[in-house]
Amino acid sequence: MLKGTPNEIMNQKFMLELNSALAMENAGAQRLQARVEEASLPEAKQKLQHHLEESKEHQHRLKDLISGMRGNPTQLKIGLPLISYPQEIKEMMESSMTKQEWELKRT
Repeated sequence: MLKGTPNEIMNQKFMLELNSALAMENAGAQRLQARVEEASLPEAKQKLQHHLEESKEHQHRLKDLISGMRGNPTQLKIGLPLISYPQEIKEMMESSMTKQEWELKRT
């Protein structure tokens, strides 16, 4: 339960939103790191690495903002959804995929 003056409660709610964004970045960076390690196609690996670096910069900015507001940056990670295609479309896509397309799909 949030406590304090209306202004303090508003600041606490804003801090919760910032920490939610940080939890999303934490999860995204973790997933990207795993994909970078799994990728075997050089171009895919390079793009994933670039995306990971951007995510780490977002984490750093959020942590600085939260700390600057006297908050505690979270280490938590939000649950990220996985894409789910309709079965008929999925089967058509998978039946025509090359080895390289399977690699890209995994990343």
